[in-house]
Amino acid sequence: MFSAELRISNKKPYDTSGVIYAGTVIETLDPFSRVQNLSAAQNVSFTVPAGQTKVVSVPAWCLNKSYRPPAGTPMRITALSVTPYISQGDAWRDMGLRR
Repeated sequence: MFSAELRISNKKPYDTSGVIYAGTVIETLDPFSRVQNLSAAQNVSFTVPAGQTKVVSVPAWCLNKSYRPPAGTPMRITALSVTPYISQGDAWRDMGLRR
């Protein structure tokens, strides 16, 4: 299992909270990089204090078996999601069925 480190900024004058839901897709900035996209493995709740930035660690499964692991590759969270997976094998099996 990988972990995506998301930098979340709160520019509001009050604390803000949120949840990154299991199944949320985290994609590479360069779609031609042949680096794996990720899917959040579990729900992750966070709170960012007013005017601050917080790094939130999100356990994640890789979605593209034939691509390289992300290993520090710039990525972004998306509005896309997949069914939450139980294991890396489940993620790759499901992605294989979608081809």
